[in-house]
Amino acid sequence: MSVLAIEGVSLALGGNPVLHEVSFAFAQGRVTALLGPNGAGKSSLLSCVAGLRRRDAGRVTLDGSGVMALDRRERGRRVGLVPQDGDVHWNMASLGAGEPEFRKALDQFELAKSVFASFGAAGIVELMDNKIGVVNNQIAKAKQ
Repeated sequence: MSVLAIEGVSLALGGNPVLHEVSFAFAQGRVTALLGPNGAGKSSLLSCVAGLRRRDAGRVTLDGSGVMALDRRERGRRVGLVPQDGDVHWNMASLGAGEPEFRKALDQFELAKSVFASFGAAGIVELMDNKIGVVNNQIAKAKQ
């Protein structure tokens, strides 16, 4: 079973502390919500987990190995982050750049299966054709 672990992660932005020694683990097959008020550091933490932002301290591991030790392609395959606002544009053709055409098609199919499975696990398959901002708004309304 895969485990994504966050151990003592700290981050300051512009000299202001945003995260202070945050630790917890996510188990495979579970849906976990990260809740908190605006400015609490939720997006900053997820950016650190996905390797998009360098943390000041702490460690993020996947199955015991540092997430940043994974090459970019493997990290992208195993850890994903969809931003909370704005449009998401995936250049599907770039997934298999430099590889035979069948590999490109396979990568696109595997990505589509992963996205569909994630929406299915969250119970929001009917929202798949919407822009990400619309999805977030509909999820927020459903929670009210």
